[in-house]
Amino acid sequence: MYSLYEKSKEFLNAYLVLAILFMDIIYSFSKANIHIFINSIHSPFFDRFFLFYTNIGDGNFAALIAVLLLFYSVKYSLIATTSFAMTGFVVGILKRVFFYGTPRPLTFFKGIYSLYIVPGLEPNEINSFPSGHSASAFAILLCLTLIVRPIWVKYSFFFLATLVCYSRMYLSEHFMIDVFAGSLIGIIITSFIFVFFDSYGERIYNRSIIYPLFFRKS
Repeated sequence: MYSLYEKSKEFLNAYLVLAILFMDIIYSFSKANIHIFINSIHSPFFDRFFLFYTNIGDGNFAALIAVLLLFYSVKYSLIATTSFAMTGFVVGILKRVFFYGTPRPLTFFKGIYSLYIVPGLEPNEINSFPSGHSASAFAILLCLTLIVRPIWVKYSFFFLATLVCYSRMYLSEHFMIDVFAGSLIGIIITSFIFVFFDSYGERIYNRSIIYPLFFRKS
């Protein structure tokens, strides 16, 4: 656990601040008022940007990262793959078993408030809680944070993950409580998986199976 914190303390400390902010806003305002405020801020540029950027939280991006990590280390590729798979499993269970049918903003506000919908987007209507994209983004970008050394890159990964959360609210796919729960799931699962893999098979998992001579560990 000490190794986990040392490798990602910038990301985790920044997330702690974000989590406190999330909880304060969620406690202080209704989810309807929070979403209406976010929905009121939009522009053609950000419509196009978030419509594209939100894909950072989908499965294709996670799979790409897991494959690319094979060039660096089997261990981290396995961490990324397992984190994404477990995150998706947990989110899927929550969405389809415990919180099935939870209305997304489009359904929640139907007949109450006319949401601004980004042109070209067809928002989902149910299974809002939790946000799968937010969970995936935080899981994968935390994995990458464990590898890099520059502090500014670690903070950049945190910012990119947070931006995925915002994109889900901007596109009216989720409420703030959905993205907060998703991000927390991604953080917790990735942390436990890293601790597990870090404790077993270090000599095997830390090797690269692709071009090993280029990534020989000292």
